[in-house]
Amino acid sequence: EIISEVDTNQLRKFYNEAIEGKRALVNPINPDVQKAKTTLAMLVPRIMYSMARGHVTKQFVEFMKASTNLEKFRVKNKNDFLEDYNQFIRFFEAVVGYHKYIREQK
Repeated sequence: EIISEVDTNQLRKFYNEAIEGKRALVNPINPDVQKAKTTLAMLVPRIMYSMARGHVTKQFVEFMKASTNLEKFRVKNKNDFLEDYNQFIRFFEAVVGYHKYIREQK
């Protein structure tokens, strides 16, 4: 229910935003940890705005708040932060895949 009620376009939009944060982080010329952290920090407020517009549920907002808890990302060195961010991206990718699966089942 948390995922099934989310608008597909909105979910993909948020996933793509998270990917942009990862791209900034792995930029070989100038890795930008701050941009990646800002992307994570802004993800939930953007999802909350989407909820206000009726595209996602409050349960999804709470789910994403727990998934992007910045405390676990803040105190890391760059390599640990990158590993945590990669795990978050893999998790978010699984959420997107599961969303597609349950939408196809309807």
